[in-house]
Amino acid sequence: MALRVAGQIERYYRPRAAHMYRRSTQIRRVELTLACTAAVLGAVSGALRADWAAAWVATVTTVSAAVIAHAAASRYAYQEVEFSRTAAELERLSSRPAEEPSTATDDAMVTQCERVISIQNEGWMAKWISE
Repeated sequence: MALRVAGQIERYYRPRAAHMYRRSTQIRRVELTLACTAAVLGAVSGALRADWAAAWVATVTTVSAAVIAHAAASRYAYQEVEFSRTAAELERLSSRPAEEPSTATDDAMVTQCERVISIQNEGWMAKWISE
């Protein structure tokens, strides 16, 4: 449990979930900044009849669409949820009260933990192949 399950939780799933959260947050901030910039440029263009601002509205909107498409393609939020869910499930399994140690219960616990890891891997592979 300490090597396989705790190692997977602490050195893989939790760090990957945190990384995906940071990336998702960065993308959302860029999206918001670009949307606000386009709105301000649109207002400047309309209020001051500034043709240069109108030209930049289209540019900023196009860049914003590219950032949104990148975020959707990367699926940062989806991956964050998947990594967090897998870590939580492994933590739940590893924190269950220990039964009387036996080969059967140890084998069942290992099988359950490996199944959780396998499900996460299969989900990732299915998403990757479907693209």
